Amino acid sequence: MALYLDRQRSSRILNSLATAISSAGTSQSPASSFGPHTYQIRLASTLPIWFQYGDGAQTAAGGAGTYLPTTWVDYFTVTPGQSIAFLSTSTSTGYVSITEMG
Repeated sequence: MALYLDRQRSSRILNSLATAISSAGTSQSPASSFGPHTYQIRLASTLPIWFQYGDGAQTAAGGAGTYLPTTWVDYFTVTPGQSIAFLSTSTSTGYVSITEMG
């Protein structure tokens, strides 16, 4: 008789984008909005960032929106077609990873 393997809950990766943080205090946004099957994103950053997402063009501002600490990874519910913007107030260089989950 086979044993039952209890699996972890998961989502399928649809698209993954690593964006370089270009300069401190400048709002950045990927070139495209979330795909037609994206209902969740995974967000991670090598620097602390402020971000916001929603319908239409987004602009992030320091002290406004949502704060993501350094090396923190979190998941957020989104709607297909929404977009995201982020900024870091750090003068260091780093990356933001935005993974679309289905």
